[in-house]
Amino acid sequence: WRNACPHYGNARMAWKKDEYLNGDRSRIVCGAHGAQFEIETGLCVLGPCLGRSLIPVPLTVRDGAVFLAAAYAPGLRPRPGRPHA
Repeated sequence: WRNACPHYGNARMAWKKDEYLNGDRSRIVCGAHGAQFEIETGLCVLGPCLGRSLIPVPLTVRDGAVFLAAAYAPGLRPRPGRPHA
């Protein structure tokens, strides 16, 4: 999912560095105002953006490696010697 809450001006989601989940790790939580989203669907199930969804990030997994779609991050370049999607 894109690291942006659909409710508050695309606020960053992490409530602490690299921490995106609630206490029992069952939902994604927005650190800005506590909205909670289903991990599988991105749907907001609690909070001020109820019924709205996170934006999916297009990626692929090949041979155990995760690749972000180039169109999603046009400023990124593949590392030398590494395959790219």
